[in-house]
Amino acid sequence: MYFIFSKVLLFLLFPLNWIIILLLIALFSKRAKLKRRCFISSVLLLILLTSPVLQYPFARYWDIDKVPLPKDKVYSTVIVLGGFSGDDKNGNGVFNESADRFIQGVKLKEMGTASHILISSGKGNRSQVTCSEATWVKGVLNEFNVPDSSVLIEPNSRKTFENASF
Repeated sequence: MYFIFSKVLLFLLFPLNWIIILLLIALFSKRAKLKRRCFISSVLLLILLTSPVLQYPFARYWDIDKVPLPKDKVYSTVIVLGGFSGDDKNGNGVFNESADRFIQGVKLKEMGTASHILISSGKGNRSQVTCSEATWVKGVLNEFNVPDSSVLIEPNSRKTFENASF
């Protein structure tokens, strides 16, 4: 139930969906006043939400500053949350635009900052797959000669909440 609710909520959070809904109401409405209001609202939202003048300050506000790690400290595990891969047209795993979280995790492991790497991700956004994202990534790490003994996986979660629970 939580998984389905989160997907519906995600749909409602995307501003472009609201713009499209307003444009559809404007297109199919028979009341002239409602049609005009919906069209004007959709155009204003589109201008407001796509303006770089407003986007960049807002993005910087939500950005998190880097936390410097002590050079001499070794952590037991670096945790890499999923969502950095998907499927190609043949159903094979591929990295997406969020692959930097995977790269940073492997970098911390290879630099010796952490002795183990935990990949926590299941099948949340991957359709038509036979294995979870974590299982696929473990295979990729094997290709990079990262030993199995230092790779931990949590392949059952679908959302970040489940990552933490499992």
